[in-house]
Amino acid sequence: MNTKKEIFDDMELFELLGMAESSENNDSEKKEKKSAEPEKVESEAAVLGNYKAPQSLYMPINKLTDNFFGQGAMGSPEEVAEKGRDGFEISVNSKKQKEAVVKNCYINFDKLDESKNISISRKIDAFDREVFNAFCSIVSTGQMTCTAKQIYQVMTGRKSNSHQDSKAVQDVMESLEKMHFTAISFDWTEHAVQNKINSEQIESVMVNDHLIAGKFIKIRLGNGQVVTGYKAYDVPSLYKYASAVGQIATVNTALLDMNISNTKKNIVIKNYILRRIERMKKKSCDDRNRTIVLDSLFSACQIEICNRDSAKRNKDVVIKILNNLAAKKYIKGFELVKERRAVKKIKIIL
Repeated sequence: MNTKKEIFDDMELFELLGMAESSENNDSEKKEKKSAEPEKVESEAAVLGNYKAPQSLYMPINKLTDNFFGQGAMGSPEEVAEKGRDGFEISVNSKKQKEAVVKNCYINFDKLDESKNISISRKIDAFDREVFNAFCSIVSTGQMTCTAKQIYQVMTGRKSNSHQDSKAVQDVMESLEKMHFTAISFDWTEHAVQNKINSEQIESVMVNDHLIAGKFIKIRLGNGQVVTGYKAYDVPSLYKYASAVGQIATVNTALLDMNISNTKKNIVIKNYILRRIERMKKKSCDDRNRTIVLDSLFSACQIEICNRDSAKRNKDVVIKILNNLAAKKYIKGFELVKERRAVKKIKIIL
């Protein structure tokens, strides 16, 4: 979707985040005038209103989303970006319809690379996908402004502040910054035709947008604390595409509240498993596809397995998550499949 609003006002963003550096070329008079201007802070009631946490987590499940977040066949986002502006193509298979192709898929980090005032160590990764899903789950309800804490609450399924980690909330804010500066483009004309989507139902099938489009704002909470929030201009185009072609998986956020630590790695594993199981629940899925291969899981979640100990630790996390899902009646159970006395696969019983 093409947005008519200016997304990248770097200096405005840096000022809002408190990270702006004075330009060496500005004269002292301009500096004094600028510093004298009060920073705009909006009240919680004005921008958040009667905020209600979404009851459902919406997760795009398609090849395009996989590849933009480095979880697809095209490799890491950096490798995808290196393909140039011609990008790559995604084949959309259908048993009943002619194959369609999503063309000119492209991700660009130029703005991210230029944002030297923001300390971002890595580009888009698997954790960013989970932030993206939680963010979309909020804005798709019409609530266009949210805070990093609210996004984190959706990601963990926990509505209270008792289990919140300030570092984790900061990780969410950094993820928002990365996605704000990451441009994407793709052409899903053929997929729209395949799904008989007419021009009145969609704004554009030629997308040239950003992972998230909006601006950062300052919000004064009821307790007087000032936090940084994000105000979206619209629902992200990548989410709109997935929704239009029926590639959104939905789970109750209560499923996300588990008795495991909500580290970045654990959040990624938990949500990957939920997406896999949602795919398994489709009528078209047979028994052969109801198995999770641990090596594939670790690869998709971008987890490096260095030795047997790390393999065991991460396998134990997977088993703990599945035990939680079984206890919540989301699945009936699971079976560990061994090869040469080592657990290599897990069969899901629905």
